[in-house]
Amino acid sequence: MIANRKFPAMTTQEYLEWEPTQEMRYEYFNGEVVAMTGGTKPHNRAESQLQQVARNLLQQEMSITEVAQMTGLSESQIEQLNS
Repeated sequence: MIANRKFPAMTTQEYLEWEPTQEMRYEYFNGEVVAMTGGTKPHNRAESQLQQVARNLLQQEMSITEVAQMTGLSESQIEQLNS
């Protein structure tokens, strides 16, 4: 289990300078910094790139099953990209 990390209060400007340097994603609300759920920024970029690869393969008229096998995405994930 991961404990919630408590951050000192920040001004909006301090947060805007601090957040881009962080590996995890955060949101700022009423002077409080709160960790967002989900992956890290590199993970999110990789996921976006993988989805683009899947879209490109679908445009080449590959079947959803073939794209799933090549990318490791589930067929339902690919169907959502294809809709």
